[in-house]
Amino acid sequence: MSDFVKFYLTPILAFVLVANPKTYELTRSVLGSWVASQDGLAKTGGLILHAIVFILLVSLLMRLLGGVSRYSVSYMNHEKM
Repeated sequence: MSDFVKFYLTPILAFVLVANPKTYELTRSVLGSWVASQDGLAKTGGLILHAIVFILLVSLLMRLLGGVSRYSVSYMNHEKM
């Protein structure tokens, strides 16, 4: 898989999925009204929750797609020295 897909399209698709108003409506129906309004507009708690979910989702997808690992980052730092 190309680096473009791993590093650019994966986070974009994850963001569209997590930041979608329908996702907020679904989350509201499961977790309650502190997440979003009835129209799917995020409240502060919902925004924090979805930001955490976004970070975890992108991290998981990057690891599954072979994008980033602890070893590649440490290897890259040694290579520059």
